[in-house]
Amino acid sequence: MGKPWSPILIPHRLTGPVLDVLLPAQTQLALLDLAEQPLPSLYEFRRAGRLRYRADNLGVKEEWLVPRWMVQRGVADCKSLACWRAAELRRAGEMAVPVHVQDGDIFHVAVRRGNGSLEDPSALLGMPLPNRWPWGG
Repeated sequence: MGKPWSPILIPHRLTGPVLDVLLPAQTQLALLDLAEQPLPSLYEFRRAGRLRYRADNLGVKEEWLVPRWMVQRGVADCKSLACWRAAELRRAGEMAVPVHVQDGDIFHVAVRRGNGSLEDPSALLGMPLPNRWPWGG
């Protein structure tokens, strides 16, 4: 598969409005990646023990991965997992979107399903969540 193309995008800081721009773009990239290289569902990789949640090195390096690179690494953070899941649901005809919540300086990303419910791929892949988050605990 080779090395991934590695553009560098440096927003002035990570904020809710910046995530509002980047998350839909990442979801579109996941849609393109899945169209080019169809994969089993995100949760099939979890069941097979081939993919789990791992945070990026916060404040040092943020990586926004498409599905094929998450599978190759075997780990991904909340934003990449949520964008993959939203893309997979969209491919199935559901209007799902990644959404973020902020806790101090920390952002977390989950998926708002077409019916309005929240789904958190990171929690299902091993991330413990605080009870104070709308979908935590």
